[in-house]
Amino acid sequence: MVRLNLNAANPFAILDLTEAYRDFASKSTRKVSLINQRSAFLIEDEFVLIKNTEVAWEQMTANSVKSRKEERPCCAIPRLPRVR
Repeated sequence: MVRLNLNAANPFAILDLTEAYRDFASKSTRKVSLINQRSAFLIEDEFVLIKNTEVAWEQMTANSVKSRKEERPCCAIPRLPRVR
């Protein structure tokens, strides 16, 4: 962990992911913040690429998701059974 601030209005943690992406980036971090009075979260990824690279980002959730830009449902994934 690079930085942690849990006592702010929007608490956050920054993780160093450089090792996971060492073939493509000289530096990689992920910031996870709680926003809107801790009712939502924001994920921000930053990369310093070392070569031209195609970038793709995916997230899975059982919830309904809306794109902030288009305000329409996207990436709807059916609820998966829990594995115990």
